[in-house]
Amino acid sequence: MPTSDHSEGAKPPSPPRLRSTDLPEDTDGHSVEPEPFLSGHPILPEDMDISDLTQAQLYEMNQRLLEESMESERPLISPPELTSVLRDEYSNSPNFLAQVDTLVNRGYRIIIRAKGDGDCFYRALAFAHLDRIIRSAGHNKEDRLATTRDMLANAGFDDCVYGQPYEILQSLVQPHHASHTNVKEEFWRSFTDPATSNYIVMYMRLLASAQMRLDEQFADFLFDSESQMQTSVDDFCRRFVEPLGKEADHVQVAALAQALNVHVKVAYLDGHAADGQINFVDFSENASGGAEPLVLLYRPGHYDILQKYL
Repeated sequence: MPTSDHSEGAKPPSPPRLRSTDLPEDTDGHSVEPEPFLSGHPILPEDMDISDLTQAQLYEMNQRLLEESMESERPLISPPELTSVLRDEYSNSPNFLAQVDTLVNRGYRIIIRAKGDGDCFYRALAFAHLDRIIRSAGHNKEDRLATTRDMLANAGFDDCVYGQPYEILQSLVQPHHASHTNVKEEFWRSFTDPATSNYIVMYMRLLASAQMRLDEQFADFLFDSESQMQTSVDDFCRRFVEPLGKEADHVQVAALAQALNVHVKVAYLDGHAADGQINFVDFSENASGGAEPLVLLYRPGHYDILQKYL
């Protein structure tokens, strides 16, 4: 199970519910529509503090800010930026500004944005994971992918489904005779080209599905996000994991981290801590042979990549 890294006495964040249709509920269990912002804009008016916002308004503010990442011209993976650029997005939100400063002070200086198209979690984690494999020393890089292909076969997927996506991933990590610059450019091209990038996302989704199908512990945690009723592994995977564009939830994050055998740390930027505290939740903490975790930034409805260095 994932673990949370937060200061003593702090309340850990709830598991991420990433469907944009999910709204906070009132005490009677009914969905609450966010009240409109006084300014008509997600940035707060100067005379309003973030503590004045209801939970629904806070959710809506994040959603409006993240809509920019869904613009058609935005690349699927954007070039690295300084994490401090997030200060501009939350310039009138002191709690968010404090959390951004905390991230920078903890060494997370770089953010790589994923387009908010429903596949951002899978694309972000795939990029971070494959980038690390490419940078790693040794000549057994393909072997780290071979085990995932065996997992898909064991879960009952046909080779014609995952064969081509697997070959794309293998071509990215296998030894190259080209220069380091060319390898890096090819890697970026693969993630920004829609067809190639979506094949990579498809493979990640199949891996998450395979992990759920092969690991019985997931069966008790699979719920239909619309009816909130428990559903079968097969139904959940076919409807909420395998199709492109379906946003990831807590259970998908855990499944893919286990399938890739990587330690994933998720930082929650939610604006709830006036002191700038950031909650981190760990997935597959004992994976990767003690390697540094891959770190993702979570804002309601969206994932990006955090790095300490390029």
